[in-house]
Amino acid sequence: MTYIRNYVVLMVGCIFLSTLVQTALPDSPLKKTLRFVLGLILGVIIITPFARFGGSTEPFSFAAVPTAPPLSTQQKQQMESLVQQQTQTLFQQTLEQTILRTIVEHGGAETTGIHVDCSNDGTIHSITVVSHDRTLPTLISQTFDIPLQKIHLRAEVTE
Repeated sequence: MTYIRNYVVLMVGCIFLSTLVQTALPDSPLKKTLRFVLGLILGVIIITPFARFGGSTEPFSFAAVPTAPPLSTQQKQQMESLVQQQTQTLFQQTLEQTILRTIVEHGGAETTGIHVDCSNDGTIHSITVVSHDRTLPTLISQTFDIPLQKIHLRAEVTE
């Protein structure tokens, strides 16, 4: 009897929380996505007491779901290398976008080119700025606390 009472309380609480969240959010694509996810969660809660795996009398258990075989040492190293490369690329792109946004906020041209050369651990080796504005290296150095020696200005070539 306690199981049924807890099940009903969980279902009512989930419906209440779902309604509350949906009411609080403005109409947007996020609200539609959230409504879908909350509906899935509610569906899982409703199905849980009836779920049986393979016709057994035991409730569904994730232990019965097959899992992938363990990775070899070489595969683990490849995965770690890939994660490091992706982390470096993400850091580099984020820093480039942030520097460009700062330049535009300080009255610089949106056509300014920025390239950051960094290592896997986030160490910045150099920053190349493609622009005619000679004040940009100083602005970047002061704003991001990067030594001026690492910032190189390259004039644009117009044809």
